[in-house]
This record gives sequence, C-alpha cells and structure tokens, in this order.
Amino acid sequence: MIRVKKPFFRRLMPAVRVLLILLGACDMAEAARSAARNVIVMIVDGCSSEQYTFARWYKGGPLSLDDHLVGAVKTFTADSVVADSAPAASAFATGMRTSDKFISVGARDNTIEPVPEPPRDLHYKPLATVLEGARLLGKSTGIVATSRVSHATPAAYMAHAASRKRENDIMEQAVYGNLDVVFGGGMRHLIPQDAGGARTDGENLLQVLQQKGYEIADTRDEMMQVERGRVFGLFADSHMAAEIDRSQIAVQQPTLAEMTARAIEILAKNPHGFFLMVEASQVDWACHANDPAHLVSDLLMFDQAVETALDFARKDGGTLVLALSDHNTGGFSLGNYATSNSYS
Repeated sequence: MIRVKKPFFRRLMPAVRVLLILLGACDMAEAARSAARNVIVMIVDGCSSEQYTFARWYKGGPLSLDDHLVGAVKTFTADSVVADSAPAASAFATGMRTSDKFISVGARDNTIEPVPEPPRDLHYKPLATVLEGARLLGKSTGIVATSRVSHATPAAYMAHAASRKRENDIMEQAVYGNLDVVFGGGMRHLIPQDAGGARTDGENLLQVLQQKGYEIADTRDEMMQVERGRVFGLFADSHMAAEIDRSQIAVQQPTLAEMTARAIEILAKNPHGFFLMVEASQVDWACHANDPAHLVSDLLMFDQAVETALDFARKDGGTLVLALSDHNTGGFSLGNYATSNSYS
C-alpha cells in the first residue's frame, strides 16, 4: 500500500476537484452525458466584455465562442481585488486563490475578507495543478502561448514558484516536468549566459531536452514537421511577435491558431486523452499600452484558435473546451464623453 502524507493530499485535492469538474462537464449536450476525455483550456489574458464586444464589431460578426454556454468569473485574488496574471492563472490551475505574483503555491497571510486565511502548512507550498493531475491519469499534456512559456499564465499550470519573476526556475520545472508539447517563446531561458542565453546556473536545458528525446523546433516549418512524440517549440528568444506585426517581422513564427492545431494533433494520439492550455498572452500588453490595433489583431487570432479547438471537439465528441479571461486590463471602453462629443 502507498501511504500519502496528509499535507500532500490536502495540496492535491483542489486540483483533483478542478480536474473532475473539467472532465465531468461539457457545453455540448451529447458530450455532457459522459466525462470528457480531453480538456482544452484557452485563456485570453487581460480581456473582458468590452474587448470582446470591440472584436465582434471589428470582425463584423459573432466570435467563435458566442454560440456556447457563457458565464462569468470573479477574478479577485487572495490578497487583492485587482488580479495579476500569476495568481489568476494559479486559481484556474489549482482551484485555490493565492497571493499576488505567486505561481501555484499557497497564499501568504493577510488575505482579503472573502478569502479565508490559508493553513500555515500551505504557505508557499506547491499546489497540485490540473495539468499535473491529467498526467497522473495517463493523459498527454501541453502548453501553448504567445509569450515566453515561462511567463505567468503558462507557468501556473506547469510550475510552482513564490514569484513569477523566477523564469529560469520555471523553465527548468517545465523541462523536467515531462510535458508532451510546449509551444511559444522564451528560448533564452533554456540556454546559459555564456552561450547567449539568460540562465545564470550554467545549465543548458536545450541539451537536457535533446537527451530526454524531445524534438526541438524554432520555426513554423520545423513545428509542422513534428507529427508525434514530445516536442519543445520555442519560436523567439523572448516573447513572440504581436499578431499585427508577425507577417512583416517574424514570418518564420507560427500563429496561435497554427500552434493550437499542431498541439491538438500531436496530443490527440494518446488514447487516454490530453490536457492542453492555450494562452493569447498579448491582449493584456495591448491593453496596458492602450493600443486597440494590437488588441483586436491578437484577440481575433485567439478567436481563430478557439474555432480550431471547437472544430476538433465537434468531430471528437469527447472534448471539453473552456475559453476564459483571467482579468481586465486598461479599463478599455467603447466610448465616453471625455473622448468624443458624439458618444451617444
């Protein structure tokens, strides 16, 4: 008999509950009768209802997710009414609210009123994620992002850290975490400084990946050649290009929809199913910069990625797709008296 210490079991249970909820629900009536074999979580960072409305008007029609069950989430964190991406994604990934800048570890003291003080033995302790739970069930796992894959949102699903700034540590956990597919940016966090990278510990994680049997891709064409097995595709030294600029300055980089499609194709070969998290990372940055052109181009690319996932789910019949926002950024609005005399 395997004996599990109670503190570990307590940390595992929130993620198990999240996984059971995800696997036991579906927005398609037929699939809702049985547990979903595959789960695809798609997060658009820094987005809220106003940004979605803007994208619909620009597109000239509904978004891919509009025909499906719609709800809302409360995005306060353990210690703030304003959510940072790290604790917001950690809440999605683990089922527990945590503190500002934390990556899937237990909250510190001094939580705000709606959040109970965490048990002392959970402070800063790793909280099991839904991705880790899926792996324990024998499922394949994957991460797709347009940021560095060590950035806050993808990090929350595959790593544990007391600060989102610890990207070298987060990347190391990703490499040794045995994910099947990782697509995004952040090559510099695989390579030591003396080889032109950002790692200060001297470890060459690119070599580690090769020793572990991973395919390595750094262009769209190389990604498209990978049909099975485990793959790390990092297409930029830091973040990937904004969608509005990609076709001019980074033609070798795949789109979010292309990365999503390839990840699904590879992961779906596992008869036990898969868990995939996809993030449209840069909508958040566009809103921070008050840049509506950057915002709408990346949000509409997210819309294409959602349609890619939904198309697979319709054909598969056993896949749950969740499209989520983690918080709003920038106070985006469609109009107000301060900016236009023709507001009404």
